[in-house]
Amino acid sequence: MATQRFNPHKPTLFFDFDGTLADTIECNFKIFNQLSCLYKHQKITIDQMHEFRELHISEILKRLKIGCIRKLFLVMHARLIMNQYIQTIQPFPGLFEVLLTFREKFNFAVISTNSKTNIEYFMIQHSPFCFNLILGGIGVFSKGHAIKKLMKQEKLQPKTCFYIGDELRDIDLAKFCQIQSIAVSWGCNSKLALLKAKPDHLVESAESLQQVLCLNLDSEFKAVTY
Repeated sequence: MATQRFNPHKPTLFFDFDGTLADTIECNFKIFNQLSCLYKHQKITIDQMHEFRELHISEILKRLKIGCIRKLFLVMHARLIMNQYIQTIQPFPGLFEVLLTFREKFNFAVISTNSKTNIEYFMIQHSPFCFNLILGGIGVFSKGHAIKKLMKQEKLQPKTCFYIGDELRDIDLAKFCQIQSIAVSWGCNSKLALLKAKPDHLVESAESLQQVLCLNLDSEFKAVTY
């Protein structure tokens, strides 16, 4: 029998990495344009990057004429290049300080398409505590299935699990897994775009995330924007 990594009596926080824990927006922008010649896609401008904050990733790929297969290769290549930049990537202000105050109250996990090597390096540099689990290198279309499998293995109840992410597809993922979504407005998608997707909760700062997590511990976890 596999060793249990989570306490099933605690609520669980599943985190996206890029744009949620780590401020990789500018870095990913550079990498995407750096790979444009190799993968034959158009470079994006600063103005387009701001425009894309209002769109789902599927719509962005459609506009850029990037198909599923090319997307897979792009993600894999980007992971390797990110290794060159990871030492310069910073966490979003105040986030780990807030999470530390809940260390004994929740299970913590990172579920990401970014590589485990990149995530572990970042966490060693910036996180004041160890997460229960880091799952890196997850396939572009496999994060939801990975979370469902993990919940089953660890005997986690969906009503006690939350997915924290910065993209519209993260809200989709939470719905697929039948867990609550906490959307953060400091990453890829804008506050307005996220609100339209109707997450269970939307936060705009580390402090407002703290309020949401406190409400959960007080058993008053209702959909609200902070």
